[in-house]
Amino acid sequence: MSDLKKSTDTQFADIRKSTDTQFADIRMQLRSQDNRLWTFLAALFLAVLGFAAKLILFPSGQM
Repeated sequence: MSDLKKSTDTQFADIRKSTDTQFADIRMQLRSQDNRLWTFLAALFLAVLGFAAKLILFPSGQM
């Protein structure tokens, strides 16, 4: 009976370690995804800002 309890405890510990590792991997992937999203939004903002500056500084009739 004691061996069965040790075996079960070991299995639960292995499952817990595996789950913790998977959660850590998911957190790391989410951080990477967040960084990519913020980079895209910053690039989009700068593109819109540049296009607005072009329209304001160089109206279509002056070129």
